[in-house]
Amino acid sequence: MTIEEMHVMFREVAQQMGLQTVRAIFSENIDICLNNAINAKVRNLLAENIGNIPTNKAKQIGVSPLNSLRTLYKEGIIDADDINGDGTEISPFTFNIDTTEIMLITGFKLYYDTKLYECRIIENEELSDTLRDFCNRASKTYPIITAFGAENEIDVQLYNGDDKIKPKQIKYSYIKLPNTVVYDEEYGDNNINCDLPIYLHNDIVNDAVKYYLSSIGKN
Repeated sequence: MTIEEMHVMFREVAQQMGLQTVRAIFSENIDICLNNAINAKVRNLLAENIGNIPTNKAKQIGVSPLNSLRTLYKEGIIDADDINGDGTEISPFTFNIDTTEIMLITGFKLYYDTKLYECRIIENEELSDTLRDFCNRASKTYPIITAFGAENEIDVQLYNGDDKIKPKQIKYSYIKLPNTVVYDEEYGDNNINCDLPIYLHNDIVNDAVKYYLSSIGKN
C-alpha cells in the first residue's frame, strides 16, 4: 500500500468511525498519526518476540525478523581495516557502528578464513568474570562482544581468546528504523512509503485513526 493509498484509507476509516469532517485534516497530521502507529507496531512486535531475553541471548530474537519485521531486518559488515586494537584484554579489538538508522542490533558473527563464528553479547559488568571463567571465557570459536553506547553510535569491544587473531570481517544483523512516511500532495516524487510488510498496513492505518480520535478526545 502506497502512502497515498494509506491516506485515502485513513479518511475512509475515520468517516466510518463517525468523524464526518475528517477530509479537512491536513496530510501532515495524517502522516504524524501513521508514523506514530508504525513506531508503536514495531516496538510491540519486538517486545512480543524478545520479551525478557538476557543480553547475551539477544541474537535469539525468534521469528520476528524473518516474518513480522522481515523488511526491516538488515546486515552490516565491518572490514579488518576498520578494526583497531591488539586483541588483548587491555587493548581488545574495537570498532564503531553508526546507529543513526538502527533500532536494535540482534547479533554479531566473526569471519576468519572460511567460517563464521557467532559472538556472545555480554554486559560490561559481567565481562571480567566471564573472561576468567574457564568454561565460558572468550576464544576464537566462542568470542565475546561488549558495547558502549553514544548518541548515534556504539563502540564495540571484541574478545576472542589468547590467539589474538584479527577477524577478516565482522557481520552484524540489526532491525533498522522504519521509514518515516511522508505524503507530498504537490510533488509525488517526494513521497515516502511505509516499508513494513504489506499485510501490516491495514492494522497501521486503523491504529493511526484510533490515535487521531483519541488525540481529539473522541471515543
